[in-house]
Amino acid sequence: YTHNVGVLSTIDRTGNLSAAPVYYVADNDSVYILTKSDTTKARNIFVHNQVALTVFEELTYESFQTRGYAELEHDNDVCQRIYKQITSIRNMSDQSTLPPVTKIQEGSYVVIRIQFTEVKYYKYKD
Repeated sequence: YTHNVGVLSTIDRTGNLSAAPVYYVADNDSVYILTKSDTTKARNIFVHNQVALTVFEELTYESFQTRGYAELEHDNDVCQRIYKQITSIRNMSDQSTLPPVTKIQEGSYVVIRIQFTEVKYYKYKD
């Protein structure tokens, strides 16, 4: 894939679904996201850690649809590495900008590690 943005789906304490775009870092058998502790996705993960992440590559018409379990990452070295990767300046069209997570005021940064139990790959283009 040529990008690192996907849609993370979570479940709240009443069973309702929520989805949000997230920057992610794939590393070995895990995927990491960075969020703030007071976001809907973080609060949902804290009470119900089952998640899904969908990534779609428009140029090749490929997608990954995944399901798994999310948990807080506690390894400080890993957290610092993920924080640096995700909060780096992005070149978008004709300007450079920081990712949206850097603009969220409420809460403190948390790194979430996702272990997948199911991964489906689809290629829609010949």
